[in-house]
This record gives sequence, structure tokens and C-alpha cells, in this order.
Amino acid sequence: MIAADRAELESRLKQLTLQIREKEVTVFTENFAVLSTQAAFLCGLGFSGLTMVPKWQRSRAPSPFALLVFYCLASVSIGFNILTMAISSWCMIFGPGLAIRGPDGSMSRAVAGMYQERKFALRFFWLGIFFIMLSGVALGWVKFELYVAIAMTMVFLMFLWLMLYYMVQVTRPRFRFPKTHSRKPKAFYVDGYDPETGKLAGCSAPVLPLPKVRSSNGDPDVVASSEALSQTLREVNRLLQQGHITPQHATEKKAAAIKRHTGTTATPTQFLANAKPDKPLHSAT
Repeated sequence: MIAADRAELESRLKQLTLQIREKEVTVFTENFAVLSTQAAFLCGLGFSGLTMVPKWQRSRAPSPFALLVFYCLASVSIGFNILTMAISSWCMIFGPGLAIRGPDGSMSRAVAGMYQERKFALRFFWLGIFFIMLSGVALGWVKFELYVAIAMTMVFLMFLWLMLYYMVQVTRPRFRFPKTHSRKPKAFYVDGYDPETGKLAGCSAPVLPLPKVRSSNGDPDVVASSEALSQTLREVNRLLQQGHITPQHATEKKAAAIKRHTGTTATPTQFLANAKPDKPLHSAT
């Protein structure tokens, strides 16, 4: 009955953890959808600049250098916006797929991956905006007279500075996380236990019983002793992870538990290396 209640508790904790993770996946997916839509629009503007039919509003044709600068800036803006669309589309397709269909621990992996990719997608998106505005400046020097080009340059640069200043000094501080709180997605631990993967914090192995060892004559008491030993070792690992005992004290406790349950004097490392499924365990006599 106790074992069944414990299994139900672990299953419930895992379910609640995955529900919270699902909200994070949904938020990141919506963020990528916004970035992808805006990047596609800016990409269309860049291609329009490359394919437009030139109608010069000036007395003479522009210099080849001015045309080179304009087309290069427009091409760079297209490249950054396409990169933003590619990252966003990939994360929207494969991020939720990994979270839903992957093995245990895939939800946390998907959330962490989408969080990291969102940072780069945002940076590429802002670079795309920056270069599309610079291409507007270059277009003024290509298409219009000198005084019009100077006026356009001043207007574009003023709004570019205003955008950077307002985003950095006004908008971003309103939504900045407190310094005492991390915004990075982390694993959910319950007293050092990760419900999603069934592992202890800092341990690579899942929190499962050690391989059941059997005596040469199949004595069930030896199997029960092995289960009790695995429970004791898990408890020692939990205390060590929480810092209640030192590593030396933990090693002594494990050695004492192995000797008490198996009658051997092997160290914990030697015992775990030799404890294979269905391997005969001979008690010291």
C-alpha cells in the first residue's frame, strides 16, 4: 500500500511539473510566432528594395558606390530576417515536438533550448531592423537630391537613436526581472528530487532500486536485503546532496550499510561496479 501511494505521489508530481513546463513551451512558441511574422514582413520590404524599378528624383544618376552601399545594406537586412524566420520556424516545429514526444526529461530540454534560441532570434531580429533602417538612409542618397538625402538621414538616425534609447531606458526596465530572481528555466526539485526525470539533483543516474542481486540458491531474503540496501544508499545520497553530511561521512555510511546488508567489506564503488542483475551474492561466512 505504501509503495502504491509513493508511486502515485511521484506520478502526480511529474504531472504537475509537466503542466508548468507546458505553459513555458506555449509562451516561447508564441514569442517565436511574433518574431517570425515581423521578420517575414521586414524581409518582404528588403526584397522590394532590391527589385524596385529605379526612378531617380535627382538631376543625375547615383554613383556606383551609393548603389553598392544601398544594395548591401538591404541584402544584410534580408539575411538577418531570414535567419530569424528560420530559427523561429525550427523552434516552433521541433521544440513542442520534442517536449511532447521525447523521453523523460525532454520537456525541460525543450524549454531550455527554446529559451536559448529565443535570445539569438531576438538579437538577429533587432539587427534586421537596424540594417533595414540604414538601407532607408542609403536609399535617400541613391534616389533623391542632396538636401533631401541629408534630411532623410537625420530623420532616420534620430528615430534609430530614439528607438534604442526608449527600448533600453524605458521599455526594458519595466519588464526586467529582479536581480534576486533568475529568469532562466530551471528544473523543479522537491527536496532534491526531480519529478520529471526521477533523478536526484546533481546525480546522473535515475532514482531507481539497484539491480536486484540474488544468492546462488535464490534466497528471497537476500533480494529483500538488496532492496533495503538500495533504499539506504538513496537516503545517504539525498543527505549528501542537501549538505547534511560530508562526502567522507557519506562514504562511511554506505560502506557500513553494504557490510550490514551483504556481509562484505567492499567499498561503495566496488559494490556498485560488481552489482549486476542476477549476479550471485555470497554472504561472508
